Amino acid sequence: MKLKVGDLLFSEDVLIYVTLTIGPSPVSFGGVMRGDDAKDLQRRLKLLGQEGGVSYVAIDKNGVELTGFCRIIDLKFEELATRPVMIRFSGKLIHPFA
Repeated sequence: MKLKVGDLLFSEDVLIYVTLTIGPSPVSFGGVMRGDDAKDLQRRLKLLGQEGGVSYVAIDKNGVELTGFCRIIDLKFEELATRPVMIRFSGKLIHPFA
């Protein structure tokens, strides 16, 4: 799996899923990372989310690749109840004009 949004490349060891679909929200993603790293990721994704459209490259676990321009929506960051130092994150990439 691989996900790059703008200049932000997600580390493969934090991604749990990258799901590709056909439609207005072609990419869903999620993962788990340490709290301090998650705060930095959240800040960077929010900055990218303020842009009208950013480029992305997404490759799912089967090696299927999707590229294009997107907006970032539905960002969620939450502490894991069993491990408070870990943060679960998720979000979607949608077409910039959707």
